[in-house]
Amino acid sequence: ELNDRHRFFTEVDRRIAKKEPFQIFLINIKNFGVINQKYGHMFGDAVLNRAAAVIRSQFRETDIIGRIGGEEFLVLMKDIPDCDLVARRCEKLIQLMSQLYDHQLQDIHFACSIGVALVPEHGSEYKDLFMRADQALYNAKGMGKRTYQFFDSNNSVTRFESKINPHIHTRGGLSAFWGTAAVYMLEQMYETQCFSATFQSVLNLMGNQLQAEHLFFVSFEREDTVLE
Repeated sequence: ELNDRHRFFTEVDRRIAKKEPFQIFLINIKNFGVINQKYGHMFGDAVLNRAAAVIRSQFRETDIIGRIGGEEFLVLMKDIPDCDLVARRCEKLIQLMSQLYDHQLQDIHFACSIGVALVPEHGSEYKDLFMRADQALYNAKGMGKRTYQFFDSNNSVTRFESKINPHIHTRGGLSAFWGTAAVYMLEQMYETQCFSATFQSVLNLMGNQLQAEHLFFVSFEREDTVLE
């Protein structure tokens, strides 16, 4: 049985509190939306069930597996002596996924990409770990959608940054920035359940894009509400 988001992150918090090192795998199924649209939701559900079975087959009973979105799964893996074993697990999972519907989906390529975050190296709170794994996943998808990446702070291109970079220096760039920022913040707040970390990431990126040394966030009160 797969864990839902709440149960998965409850287990993450428990492991963090015990100061246990572990790894988080964020697994994205490629082209799931296209499969759903072309073959219908019943077939799409069957695809997800088969993908979940493959993921379960590559991990131990003590590992925690959850589904957090339409085509994304999370795995918490502990007691791993080195990153080489994590890498081999990713490679095997990618291989099995690519063979799952090798000749059954016509021109649709079924595969997965994986982002990996390590504890305690990449964070000590679940919201940070999820965002690090998400950044690693995005980088992996950018390399061909059939690979994996460990989080690397020197190569942490976020989904948000990739969206706003083409627009920020064009006419109407600031409008494009804030429009995309609003969507990004809602998506990330839903995923991480943390407003402060999400908003801080937007401010950091805005400072970089506008070459601002300091950013000030001012709040003031009105009689009917508080504006920030």
